[in-house]
Amino acid sequence: LVFPIAVFEDEELEAQQAQLQLTENVQPAIGGISAGLLRIARDAGLQIDFAAGHSFGELTALWAAGVIAEDDYYKLAYARGQAMAAPDDPDFDAGSMLAVMGEVEKLEADLTEFP
Repeated sequence: LVFPIAVFEDEELEAQQAQLQLTENVQPAIGGISAGLLRIARDAGLQIDFAAGHSFGELTALWAAGVIAEDDYYKLAYARGQAMAAPDDPDFDAGSMLAVMGEVEKLEADLTEFP
């Protein structure tokens, strides 16, 4: 996907770009790029004292810290892409996320109506 065969028609190029941009392909690609950058840094002598990450970076941080094995890192990158991929059902509700701030007791009371 990253280095596809050469194409000469705009439609073919657009199709290749669309494949590369699908989240089921992007997530493992992020993992591969992150792993490559970490290897370069380690080969240059970087010694990691601690690791932290955000979103996909959390997986990379776990692998960099030795918490998960390299094979598991790649499996998780693949699984993440599959889990985040758009379903075939056009009516599927992917949901959303809401962050709230406040006193826990009041929030719990306000949210009792919602399952």
